Amino acid sequence: MSGHLSYGFGTVAGVVRKEPEASRCAQREEDGTIWVVPRVTALSPRDVPATVRAVLTPEPVSMYSHEASAVWRLGPPVLAGVDTSRLEDGARVVVDFEEGRLRSRRGSGGAANGPAGRTVSARIDVLAELETAADLQAAGDADGIAVLDIEDVVRMGAGRARDLLREIGARGHATPAVRFFDRNPRPAPGEPRIGRRGARIASEDAVVAEFLHLVEALDLGRAPTVVLPMYAHAHEFERFAERMAPLTDRLGVTVECAEAALCLGRIMPYCSLVEIGLNDLTQFSVAWDRDVVNSEVMSPCRISEGVAALIARVSATAAGGRAQYSLGLDLRPSPELAEQIAGLGVPAISCPAPLAARWRAIVPRPKA
Repeated sequence: MSGHLSYGFGTVAGVVRKEPEASRCAQREEDGTIWVVPRVTALSPRDVPATVRAVLTPEPVSMYSHEASAVWRLGPPVLAGVDTSRLEDGARVVVDFEEGRLRSRRGSGGAANGPAGRTVSARIDVLAELETAADLQAAGDADGIAVLDIEDVVRMGAGRARDLLREIGARGHATPAVRFFDRNPRPAPGEPRIGRRGARIASEDAVVAEFLHLVEALDLGRAPTVVLPMYAHAHEFERFAERMAPLTDRLGVTVECAEAALCLGRIMPYCSLVEIGLNDLTQFSVAWDRDVVNSEVMSPCRISEGVAALIARVSATAAGGRAQYSLGLDLRPSPELAEQIAGLGVPAISCPAPLAARWRAIVPRPKA
């Protein structure tokens, strides 16, 4: 694959339109538009006209960045990091998402969501990450629902969140765990805290208060598993577990640094769920900003060797502690990546909801 970043599959043929505004692009009323935009991360799905079949952008969007998940959710496939300066409005091109490149239009091209190709014989469950209620429809036949972010639950509002949880249950999925970290204020000096300055930091009091509010607002019969991201130091988790003991014993962590990966065994007596955050774990392991594209250091196709060793260590520790565990990632699904993940002992992956079907096609469920 070229140096371009492919957020799509197959090939798409169409007509280049270099309209900076979505409204003007929509007025062209042409089916098969290849829309050229300066910044794809400034768009949301509602900004994209229905006639757009693919998006090209010079903006390099790292697959380890916060924005990667949003690009996968945009709707049409995206080829990022493309030099669009020489593209002429009205030119007919084919966007090859498998090779990550453009070529002159010859023939009609294939479908952007074409067949996945080679499959992998491995048992890997696929968990869909939901940010909105609409993501549940995109999740298709995912095996389950990944950990929810508290900020997404709050954004939905109590009514919609309750409806979403009911729909999740109606589909036979367990109530998802909730990640409680990102919304909480920085603690006052001397107040118990979780995390470290320069990464993430939260007040224990705020986490507990928000947990109690969530249980009451959503009228949950059973409290969800509380997941603390950016876990690093065992003594912090042990203290938090003691504080939460009267409320729930269902606690989990997100492993996103080497300290957490190597010392996970110490907290396993308190921990029922472990998720591995590939993006941050890679960033802190290879000492490179995950928002800056560097395919040699952070490959969009493969997990780096050192990070893979940490993931294998976490897998072994979590399995020994009989905790549920999964690997969260935004990388482009491929048979090669699936084989690498399976070889690390990972039993489940979580991914943006639109990628669940692609992963399931690559790693089919074993026949009964």
